[in-house]
Amino acid sequence: MPLASSAVATFDPAGVRTGSEPVVTNTGLVAAGQTIPAHRIMGRVAETVATKTTGVVGNNNAILFTAKLRGTAGNAITVALVDPAGNNAALGVVVAGTAITVNLATGAGGAITSTAAQVIAAVNASAAAAALVTAANAGASTGAAAVVAAAAGALSGGADNGELKPYEPTATDGTQTPVGILCHAVDTTAAAEEAPMYVAGTFHPDLLEWPASVQTDSQRAAVFDGSPIHLRSAT
Repeated sequence: MPLASSAVATFDPAGVRTGSEPVVTNTGLVAAGQTIPAHRIMGRVAETVATKTTGVVGNNNAILFTAKLRGTAGNAITVALVDPAGNNAALGVVVAGTAITVNLATGAGGAITSTAAQVIAAVNASAAAAALVTAANAGASTGAAAVVAAAAGALSGGADNGELKPYEPTATDGTQTPVGILCHAVDTTAAAEEAPMYVAGTFHPDLLEWPASVQTDSQRAAVFDGSPIHLRSAT
């Protein structure tokens, strides 16, 4: 979710603000599952797509399913590899809503014969399934070996662009770029929550909440370099 339009702060920044420059706030969605103190430097999660892997790479039957639905919508997709428990069954793909069921082929003795490569081809050839996911060999798997039945499981890891999490310079999910300073403490243990951030103004660096890896004056000065947030100790 994008940040709301800017406004002059309605939250009192006394104690963290230095200088007389206007303080500006925006509102953003803080991601669920966090307890964050006031004045924490925040980053914004970049959009990611949901994925799911079945099988084992070393057994050459691992399949990577990647959602085509962007962000958290992809987390609603499920994939099941079903053993039909019969002889000479044909490989087929059935889609109901966001649930993909792959009915695996079997031989004369009832053993599963569908290889990962065949399942991948069947999923990608199904218009309904291909609208939801792309199937491919996972890692170094060749896809040459027969797959193993797998109960329905959801894709995971999909995230919507714009959710806020604490700034972390070593992250790779978008939160390595600071976007503001949380105005007040937020508890999103139960659910994501809208919260205001300072996005412009001059603030006392020692009164802000920094990640453990950003503690020296030079490190802190570099964080907001070129942004409308400025750092200055009280004089």
